Amino acid sequence: MRTIYVVEDDGAVRDSLQVLLESEGFAVVAFASAEAFLSETQPDGAGCLLLDWHLSGMSGHELLNVLRRDKMEIAVVLMSGDPDTAMRRAAERHGAPLLVKPVAAENLLRAVEDALRAGRLH
Repeated sequence: MRTIYVVEDDGAVRDSLQVLLESEGFAVVAFASAEAFLSETQPDGAGCLLLDWHLSGMSGHELLNVLRRDKMEIAVVLMSGDPDTAMRRAAERHGAPLLVKPVAAENLLRAVEDALRAGRLH
């Protein structure tokens, strides 16, 4: 079973993402911070990271840089409520789609499936 790792600091959003993804048959492991994700997980390339850009503590961008630096292979889908040009460029550089919150369920599921097919972080 493919695992979707959700890193989102808003508890209500995190919970709704988990319910949606589990209803589609995914195994979901959710984290309130990038630090918790890094301390509890060793991505092996088999799943997908659904990552909020604006997190308390380490940002989504900083987490992407750590994953890239440490050569941790995982597909990534980024989310933000207020994306800017720099964020869009960073997402493109990392090979990750950037979804604008609130995102429709079908768009989120399509992005996750596409990311799983496309593979790991560039």
